[in-house]
Amino acid sequence: IYTNATLVDTMERGLAFVACDSITAPGLTTDVAGSFASVCSNAVTSDAGGGTPADVDRRVTYDFGTLTNAAPGDATLTVTYRAIVLDIAPNVTGNVLNNSAAWSWSGGSVVPAQSTVTVTEPNLTISKTSNVNFIANGSEATFTLTISHTQSSNADAYDVVVTDALPTGLSYVPNSLDCTV
Repeated sequence: IYTNATLVDTMERGLAFVACDSITAPGLTTDVAGSFASVCSNAVTSDAGGGTPADVDRRVTYDFGTLTNAAPGDATLTVTYRAIVLDIAPNVTGNVLNNSAAWSWSGGSVVPAQSTVTVTEPNLTISKTSNVNFIANGSEATFTLTISHTQSSNADAYDVVVTDALPTGLSYVPNSLDCTV
Protein backbone atom coordinates (compact mmCIF):
# COMPACT_ATOMS: atom_id res chain seq x y z
CA ILE A 1 0.00 0.00 0.00
CA TYR A 2 1.32 3.41 -1.03
CA THR A 3 -0.53 6.32 0.55
CA ASN A 4 -0.40 9.80 -0.99
CA ALA A 5 1.27 8.39 -4.10
CA THR A 6 2.24 10.99 -6.69
CA LEU A 7 4.13 11.11 -9.93
CA VAL A 8 5.66 14.49 -10.76
CA ASP A 9 7.08 14.89 -14.24
CA THR A 10 9.18 18.01 -14.77
CA MET A 11 10.12 18.89 -18.32
CA GLU A 12 12.90 21.26 -19.28
CA ARG A 13 11.99 24.74 -20.53
CA GLY A 14 10.80 24.34 -24.10
CA LEU A 15 8.60 21.29 -23.49
CA ALA A 16 4.98 21.52 -22.38
CA PHE A 17 2.41 18.95 -21.28
CA VAL A 18 -0.47 18.46 -23.73
CA ALA A 19 -2.62 15.63 -22.39
CA CYS A 20 -2.64 12.37 -20.50
CA ASP A 21 -3.66 9.60 -22.88
CA SER A 22 -3.90 6.66 -20.50
CA ILE A 23 -2.81 5.05 -17.26
CA THR A 24 -2.63 1.29 -17.13
CA ALA A 25 -1.97 -0.58 -13.91
CA PRO A 26 -2.83 -4.29 -14.02
CA GLY A 27 -3.21 -5.61 -10.48
CA LEU A 28 -3.23 -2.13 -8.90
CA THR A 29 -6.13 -0.18 -7.48
CA THR A 30 -6.47 3.41 -6.33
CA ASP A 31 -8.91 5.03 -3.95
CA VAL A 32 -9.31 8.00 -6.33
CA ALA A 33 -12.95 8.26 -7.45
CA GLY A 34 -13.10 7.25 -11.10
CA SER A 35 -9.92 5.16 -10.76
CA PHE A 36 -6.95 5.62 -13.09
CA ALA A 37 -9.00 7.34 -15.80
CA SER A 38 -9.75 10.08 -13.30
CA VAL A 39 -6.09 10.33 -12.23
CA CYS A 40 -5.20 10.75 -15.92
CA SER A 41 -7.87 13.35 -16.71
CA ASN A 42 -7.19 15.36 -13.54
CA ALA A 43 -3.45 15.77 -13.91
CA VAL A 44 -2.37 19.18 -12.59
CA THR A 45 0.09 21.33 -14.55
CA SER A 46 2.26 24.25 -13.53
CA ASP A 47 5.11 26.35 -14.89
CA ALA A 48 7.63 24.63 -12.58
CA GLY A 49 8.32 28.01 -10.97
CA GLY A 50 9.63 29.61 -14.16
CA GLY A 51 6.90 32.21 -14.54
CA THR A 52 7.40 32.83 -18.28
CA PRO A 53 5.45 31.75 -21.39
CA ALA A 54 8.36 29.38 -22.15
CA ASP A 55 7.57 27.59 -18.87
CA VAL A 56 3.88 26.94 -19.51
CA ASP A 57 2.77 23.47 -18.35
CA ARG A 58 6.35 22.24 -17.78
CA ARG A 59 5.42 20.25 -14.70
CA VAL A 60 2.59 17.75 -14.49
CA THR A 61 1.49 16.05 -11.26
CA TYR A 62 -0.57 12.88 -11.08
CA ASP A 63 -2.22 12.22 -7.71
CA PHE A 64 -2.78 8.48 -7.29
CA GLY A 65 -4.19 8.73 -3.76
CA THR A 66 -3.72 5.40 -2.01
CA LEU A 67 -2.33 2.82 -4.40
CA THR A 68 -2.75 -0.85 -3.55
CA ASN A 69 -1.20 -3.92 -5.15
CA ALA A 70 -3.76 -6.71 -4.71
CA ALA A 71 -1.68 -9.28 -6.59
CA PRO A 72 1.23 -11.25 -5.16
CA GLY A 73 4.41 -9.86 -6.70
CA ASP A 74 5.41 -6.75 -8.57
CA ALA A 75 3.02 -4.63 -10.60
CA THR A 76 3.68 -2.16 -13.39
CA LEU A 77 2.09 1.28 -13.59
CA THR A 78 2.30 2.93 -17.02
CA VAL A 79 1.41 6.57 -17.65
CA THR A 80 1.19 7.60 -21.30
CA TYR A 81 1.00 11.30 -22.05
CA ARG A 82 1.87 13.76 -24.78
CA ALA A 83 4.10 16.84 -24.66
CA ILE A 84 4.88 19.45 -27.27
CA VAL A 85 8.09 21.24 -28.16
CA LEU A 86 7.38 24.96 -27.84
CA ASP A 87 8.24 27.36 -30.64
CA ILE A 88 10.76 29.43 -28.66
CA ALA A 89 14.18 30.77 -29.65
CA PRO A 90 16.32 28.20 -27.77
CA ASN A 91 14.48 25.26 -29.36
CA VAL A 92 16.67 24.74 -32.40
CA THR A 93 17.79 21.58 -34.15
CA GLY A 94 20.11 19.56 -31.94
CA ASN A 95 18.99 21.13 -28.65
CA VAL A 96 18.54 18.34 -26.09
CA LEU A 97 15.66 18.75 -23.63
CA ASN A 98 15.55 16.80 -20.38
CA ASN A 99 12.52 15.23 -18.75
CA SER A 100 12.57 14.00 -15.16
CA ALA A 101 9.85 11.96 -13.45
CA ALA A 102 9.80 11.53 -9.67
CA TRP A 103 7.66 8.98 -7.81
CA SER A 104 6.86 9.51 -4.15
CA TRP A 105 4.47 8.36 -1.42
CA SER A 106 4.06 8.95 2.31
CA GLY A 107 6.75 6.36 3.13
CA GLY A 108 9.42 7.43 0.66
CA SER A 109 10.38 8.10 -2.93
CA VAL A 110 12.29 6.68 -5.86
CA VAL A 111 15.24 8.36 -7.56
CA PRO A 112 13.87 10.39 -10.49
CA ALA A 113 13.90 8.70 -13.90
CA GLN A 114 15.45 10.77 -16.67
CA SER A 115 14.79 10.90 -20.39
CA THR A 116 15.77 13.32 -23.13
CA VAL A 117 14.45 14.38 -26.50
CA THR A 118 16.41 16.12 -29.23
CA VAL A 119 14.77 19.02 -31.05
CA THR A 120 14.53 18.74 -34.80
CA GLU A 121 13.34 21.47 -37.12
CA PRO A 122 12.60 21.59 -40.81
CA ASN A 123 15.23 23.12 -43.06
CA LEU A 124 13.57 24.80 -46.02
CA THR A 125 14.84 26.46 -49.15
CA ILE A 126 13.08 28.90 -51.47
CA SER A 127 13.72 29.73 -55.10
CA LYS A 128 12.07 32.25 -57.39
CA THR A 129 11.81 32.20 -61.18
CA SER A 130 10.03 34.31 -63.77
CA ASN A 131 8.54 33.35 -67.13
CA VAL A 132 10.26 36.36 -68.75
CA ASN A 133 13.65 38.06 -68.53
CA PHE A 134 12.47 41.40 -69.94
CA ILE A 135 9.03 42.98 -69.68
CA ALA A 136 7.31 45.98 -71.28
CA ASN A 137 4.95 48.40 -69.49
CA GLY A 138 1.47 46.91 -69.17
CA SER A 139 2.63 43.33 -69.71
CA GLU A 140 2.21 40.53 -67.22
CA ALA A 141 4.91 38.31 -65.79
CA THR A 142 4.44 35.07 -63.88
CA PHE A 143 6.69 34.48 -60.90
CA THR A 144 7.04 31.03 -59.39
CA LEU A 145 8.16 30.51 -55.81
CA THR A 146 9.26 27.00 -54.91
CA ILE A 147 9.58 26.16 -51.24
CA SER A 148 11.00 22.75 -50.42
CA HIS A 149 12.86 20.77 -47.82
CA THR A 150 16.63 20.52 -48.11
CA GLN A 151 18.23 17.09 -48.07
CA SER A 152 19.16 17.57 -44.41
CA SER A 153 15.60 18.46 -43.40
CA ASN A 154 14.00 15.77 -41.26
CA ALA A 155 10.89 17.39 -39.80
CA ASP A 156 7.52 18.55 -41.09
CA ALA A 157 7.10 22.30 -41.51
CA TYR A 158 3.99 23.92 -40.00
CA ASP A 159 2.73 27.50 -39.97
CA VAL A 160 5.13 28.56 -42.73
CA VAL A 161 4.73 32.17 -43.84
CA VAL A 162 6.10 33.27 -47.21
CA THR A 163 6.36 36.95 -48.10
CA ASP A 164 7.23 38.15 -51.60
CA ALA A 165 7.54 41.92 -51.76
CA LEU A 166 7.09 43.18 -55.30
CA PRO A 167 9.58 45.82 -56.43
CA THR A 168 8.45 49.34 -57.31
CA GLY A 169 6.80 49.36 -60.73
CA LEU A 170 5.19 45.93 -60.38
CA SER A 171 1.76 45.28 -58.92
CA TYR A 172 -0.04 42.09 -58.01
CA VAL A 173 -2.80 40.95 -60.38
CA PRO A 174 -5.81 40.26 -58.11
CA ASN A 175 -6.89 36.62 -57.85
CA SER A 176 -3.86 35.41 -59.81
CA LEU A 177 -2.27 33.39 -57.00
CA ASP A 178 -2.07 29.70 -57.85
CA CYS A 179 -0.78 27.64 -54.94
CA THR A 180 -0.08 23.95 -55.40
CA VAL A 181 1.33 21.37 -53.03
